[in-house]
Amino acid sequence: MLVYDACPFLNENDLYELRINQHWNFVDKFIVVEAAQTHTGCPKPFNFDKKKFDKYAEKLLYIQIDFDDVDFAKTDLLDGFTDSAADEWILDNYQGNYFVRVLKELGAADDDIIYASSLDEIIREDAFRECMEIFKSTKDVKFPIKIPPNHPPHLQNYWRDCGNEGRLVRPIMGFYMDWYAYKFNLKSHVSCAMGNITEYSTYKQILPATMRHLALFTHSSIGTAEDPAGWHFTYSDNADGGEILKKLDSYAHHADYLPGYEQYTKEKVILEIITKHTLKKDEVVYEKFPKYLVNNLDKFKDWIFEGDFEEYTTSLRENNNDI
Repeated sequence: MLVYDACPFLNENDLYELRINQHWNFVDKFIVVEAAQTHTGCPKPFNFDKKKFDKYAEKLLYIQIDFDDVDFAKTDLLDGFTDSAADEWILDNYQGNYFVRVLKELGAADDDIIYASSLDEIIREDAFRECMEIFKSTKDVKFPIKIPPNHPPHLQNYWRDCGNEGRLVRPIMGFYMDWYAYKFNLKSHVSCAMGNITEYSTYKQILPATMRHLALFTHSSIGTAEDPAGWHFTYSDNADGGEILKKLDSYAHHADYLPGYEQYTKEKVILEIITKHTLKKDEVVYEKFPKYLVNNLDKFKDWIFEGDFEEYTTSLRENNNDI
């Protein structure tokens, strides 16, 4: 039994360094998939810093794909859930599912464990150990797949109409995470379950992107609001808001997350993120953050907010009083 960590990549070299070090002790193989286009269909360079990650080569598999080479009507990496989706979600789902093809080519065993998530969803080692006990204690037992009862009706209807209710699989669970936005130490009021972990055999029945969108599970998420299982470092920016705008231009949520963001200045998009997430500055200490971050504050200094955050926010509001 091997443990895999799989995620798509846009340009997040520093954040991926944080992830690979946090997950290093419990993952056997890391799979990173980068595309030649954004999910909004714009050409982009391959941004993965191979030199930076050369020292991790023994465990790291980096894959490049090109959406222009794909016949989306015939691929086995999309399913009925994606058939009527907007173009950006088709690209998102294809890239998010691509590691399943990689696992097949690697000869993954049915009981291999895969943690699949967006790159910015990082888990604690003790949370991983907790979920591994569930896999070990339920060996060979299968469970019915569930969809959250409060999930949007169209998603519940899709799941019911495609005949999947009652399907049995090995455990699927997520991780309840604290959210941080803009800078690594600016904590959001949002916290919820992210990512998912399951065995390879599950992907022979349902694709990971569909699992993610429908928030499917068999077991309760690892972690709680009081004892989170990891960190979601969303909309991270090491400068002046440019990276936030770049993400909005690139990913499938661009049309609904901040409508009208195309007209925003860098200052205004930072203020929108601060406001949307009710951000508060947090202390970067071992009890709250990944050990690799705390041990390398100089390396990550551009990703950490220093100074008086309330004063900074007030200044932003004064300069952008139309928000």
